[in-house]
Amino acid sequence: KLMETFSGKVSSLSLRRDLLRALARGKGVFKAFRQVLAEHPQEEIQFREYKNRALRRRVNEWLDEMREALGLARLGPEPEDFEDLLEEEWIVREGSPGTLPFDLGDYIDKAASEAMEWLPPALAIQEAEELKEIARSTDPGPIVLYIADEAEGPLAVALGFPAAAKGRASLEFRFFHVLGEFRALGLGIRLARSIEGWRTKKDLQAAVLRSLLLHPRMAEELAAHGHRALPPPFLIL
Repeated sequence: KLMETFSGKVSSLSLRRDLLRALARGKGVFKAFRQVLAEHPQEEIQFREYKNRALRRRVNEWLDEMREALGLARLGPEPEDFEDLLEEEWIVREGSPGTLPFDLGDYIDKAASEAMEWLPPALAIQEAEELKEIARSTDPGPIVLYIADEAEGPLAVALGFPAAAKGRASLEFRFFHVLGEFRALGLGIRLARSIEGWRTKKDLQAAVLRSLLLHPRMAEELAAHGHRALPPPFLIL
């Protein structure tokens, strides 16, 4: 977890990707991670310092727990979570399909291509075409919430629109996608929190995510963070 968090904070996108790929290997993760860092002396030093600070905080926390168990006072203030040590500003931006600095249709097509791993290709393509049609609509005007890297474009995107029935307003998102190599950084959860904030700001009663292209691991992560899953559609085989 510590290596994963550090990888998401490095400024070089190419190094960030190499580190995340090393962590995704399954076997030999620590050796692969060290080998990648060995080619970047400055970041190697930064990681060593980052790791030492993080572990020192954990050790101090453990010592405080032992002191409390003995009826002694804590050594100092509560340590902050190590994930916040090198917090990077992953800003969630808001826009509309016609004003985005990237092609939303291309991004949807990439998500549909990946979704063919768990959906019949025809269904994934149909869903992508429907999403692109929604993006072109003007009534109600769709909104896009996204996290972007200045050099590489969108890393996480959600496409939705306000809906109303019998005087009750809600927010429905038909598309929610995070690029594979960035899912480990928690961008999906940050995007979900932004949706909740947008719902609150607009005084809407609910926010619903209905997306056939939602990656199964992303669905599991959303559920793990307390977002309640609704009954899913059935695929009749």
